[in-house]
Amino acid sequence: MGKEKIGPAKNFESKKEDNWEFKIEQEVHLKNFYRAFYQFLEDKDYFDIWGGERYETFYDEKFHPNGSREYRIRWRAYNKTSNSNVMQKFVINWLVLGCNDKQKVIDGKKIKIQKAEVEIKCDSYMLVNKDMLKKSRLINQFSNLFFNRWFHYLYEGYKDEMKKRSKDMEEFLKSQMNMNTYTNQSSEFHRVQGFKDPHST
Repeated sequence: MGKEKIGPAKNFESKKEDNWEFKIEQEVHLKNFYRAFYQFLEDKDYFDIWGGERYETFYDEKFHPNGSREYRIRWRAYNKTSNSNVMQKFVINWLVLGCNDKQKVIDGKKIKIQKAEVEIKCDSYMLVNKDMLKKSRLINQFSNLFFNRWFHYLYEGYKDEMKKRSKDMEEFLKSQMNMNTYTNQSSEFHRVQGFKDPHST
């Protein structure tokens, strides 16, 4: 499926239609977790606002006097519908608290993992092209009523599709948290900003 360039050229009206969040405290390989989520978005045809794959829009790392680290990260990913005037946007916020490194021996090899409290929140939005909405208001009243009913039917279908995508995303992230994410994963990922170089162990 081709990826769409949104950018400032298209003027979309945004409406939040779904959200979820979860929090977990455990051992996790944060870089591999980060990589796996990036790969999930790529595999599911998500894209950034320019039609590429730079989902990360904010990254902040703080070091605390007790030696622990804190991360605040925001990702923004888009997906298409069958109507070019309707898009879906997913804003994912990461909060990692009390992050400390520790060593774990896996198959005789020392792996650096983290013990941290990880909270992930996702807000999901429907985006509708304002130009299309503006044109619909210029149509006569009868046609406009027909358009509104027709579009409402389509919109609800796209919203259900968006909620399913959002739920799939949540379940994928939880599944990654519930497995040994410090085990080896492919390093053939695009370079992303969070957690320094995600290709290093």
